[in-house]
Amino acid sequence: MKYARAFASSFVLELRSLFRTGVFAAAIALCAAAVAFLPPFLRSDGTDAGQVSIYVRVVFGAVFMVSGAAAFGSACGSYAPARGSSRLSLDLLRPFPPALGYVARCLALAAFSAAVTLCGGAMAAARMMVDGDANPQGGLPECRRMTPPVFEKTLAEEAEEDYAKVLSAPAENEDEERRLANYRDNPKFMVIWALEKKAANGVTIVSPGATHGFRFKLPGGPCTVRIKCPLLLGLRSSFGGEFTLGGETAKVDRIPGSEILIGYENPAADPDGTAAFTFKNGAGRSVILRKRRDIVLLSPGDSFCANFARAAISWTGIVGLFCAFGLMFSSALSRPVAVFTAAMLLIAVMLAPVSSSQIPNPSTMSWGDFIGICISHVLAGAMEPVYDASPVGALADGFMVDLAQALKMLAAGCIAAPAALSPLAGSALKSNPQE
Repeated sequence: MKYARAFASSFVLELRSLFRTGVFAAAIALCAAAVAFLPPFLRSDGTDAGQVSIYVRVVFGAVFMVSGAAAFGSACGSYAPARGSSRLSLDLLRPFPPALGYVARCLALAAFSAAVTLCGGAMAAARMMVDGDANPQGGLPECRRMTPPVFEKTLAEEAEEDYAKVLSAPAENEDEERRLANYRDNPKFMVIWALEKKAANGVTIVSPGATHGFRFKLPGGPCTVRIKCPLLLGLRSSFGGEFTLGGETAKVDRIPGSEILIGYENPAADPDGTAAFTFKNGAGRSVILRKRRDIVLLSPGDSFCANFARAAISWTGIVGLFCAFGLMFSSALSRPVAVFTAAMLLIAVMLAPVSSSQIPNPSTMSWGDFIGICISHVLAGAMEPVYDASPVGALADGFMVDLAQALKMLAAGCIAAPAALSPLAGSALKSNPQE
């Protein structure tokens, strides 16, 4: 409580500077331009649901991007004016730790991003309600709760089993020998990470006439099962069959498109609250299912406005994380250099899962490449909540954003990240108080 007043003063001063310098007005103007001029250029798949989905994805996505870019750019140049005018040197004379001032500025930038997101989102929602071309159904779209199947084993357990199976089985050909050597030569955490990614995208092939099943935890009342069927090269085709959930059976015959929606009135649940879902392939070809990606249970959720609020909370956490890095570089570097450095670092962080999804071959890699792969694995593990968060995608698909995950993202981006980086920012401010 000793520095509470100074902390609040730093927060208010940073927030006022964003409004006084016209950054907020410029961001709102860009959001208004996106809402006004983007919808006429949108083209959907011809369905009402597709039109609403692409409107939300593009227009609301533009609002989210404007708020994030404005906050991130402001963060990268936050300390530059004070350092150039020597005001930063005077501020450091106060008995207030500069690290706490850094945290206050991070929170102010996150609050600024949230304000822009809410204002822009309100304009986008108002346009969607009155524009019949953007939303032929009228009103606001529905929000549905998404429940994945219940699996007996987690991704980590499946990866551990696969890892042990490969190490214990004899190599029968050259490819298996090379894979076995890679498993043995690499650190176990690297191999497990790659196997988890493989298990997350694992496929199940259902032959013609065969039956395959899953279990769902039923929410009670009417629900819908959504199934997507990927084929080779990303192509999709029609398929059909019998679908049974909790004693209710629905028959679907050759429905084309990227997904099938099977509705159930009131399926019966077992004593443990789950129910079996079975699919009997009635098509003349095999069906490929990604069990952890292509099959979900949909049930009624709450309103679109409540879902947008949760998405805004999640997005504010993501922006807070980006601003923490931008503000840290601003504490030591000029505005252009801070923008470039922070942007390159964030790009490297966001690409970490791509470089860490493969199992490297140490015999053909240098030590520098191997260390880079290790760093990618560590970054990908630390940033996993950011990769999993998809506020705009959830809004566009009509899926309910989980409040607990949104609050977790908010805490990680606006509290944990600034607190972790504050010692570095405080040291940089003390060592470089003026240009």
